[in-house]
Amino acid sequence: MYPVLFKFGNISVYSYGLMLSLAFLAAIYTAVRRARIININSQVILDLGLVVILSGIIGARIFFILLNLDFYINNPVQIIRLDKGGLAVFGGVLFSMVTVSVFCRVRKINVWDIADVIAPSIALGQAIGRIGCFLNGCCWGVPTNLPCGVIFRHREIMPEEFHCIPLHPVQLYNSFLNLLIFFILTRIFSKRRSKGEVFAFYLILHPFMRFWTEFLRGDNGKAFFNLTVFQLVSIFLCVLGIVMLCVVKSRKSFHI
Repeated sequence: MYPVLFKFGNISVYSYGLMLSLAFLAAIYTAVRRARIININSQVILDLGLVVILSGIIGARIFFILLNLDFYINNPVQIIRLDKGGLAVFGGVLFSMVTVSVFCRVRKINVWDIADVIAPSIALGQAIGRIGCFLNGCCWGVPTNLPCGVIFRHREIMPEEFHCIPLHPVQLYNSFLNLLIFFILTRIFSKRRSKGEVFAFYLILHPFMRFWTEFLRGDNGKAFFNLTVFQLVSIFLCVLGIVMLCVVKSRKSFHI
């Protein structure tokens, strides 16, 4: 666990923030290249990227705080400590979806073209961001006896029973699977026949992956039916993705 990678005098470079920055740059770069294929101006993607990153971080932070409300009520100063991690991906995705829709309406751009362009890049950004989670020591897994188990240093929000014992490096599992999703979506984009199908596949693949890896997470408590909040959201998004895919496949184009 390396929350601080290195220092320049009194300036600390945090692993979580650095990986988020790299994730953003990689997502923008790949989205711009993909946008050119369907004749979308690069500046549109650059403008959208700034809006999405802000709304995504805000949404992800709010969702994470709500899920750990007791801790933040007792430690309100930690609410602004993004350097310690604490972003819930689904909160960011949901906020970003609303932001993209509004952005496209204002710019009078086909929202499904934009959604297809950025979907693979979102997966790539998540793959890189999860490495930041691993280095930071957040989003830890459940105890394991497997050789891949990793011992994380004590964190204020981590239960005592997880201190100093090997845990599943579920952050790295998620990173690898998100990278795999990135390549799958990139392939689908190159052969897409209906606007919106790439994004629909993202809504199917990522929640499906998250549902199963969530069983190995040790930081998310159970909510209903012995499932976590993220698993319930995953089910909803996966069903939404399947419905959306059926709709866009039944038409030559899908408009809002």
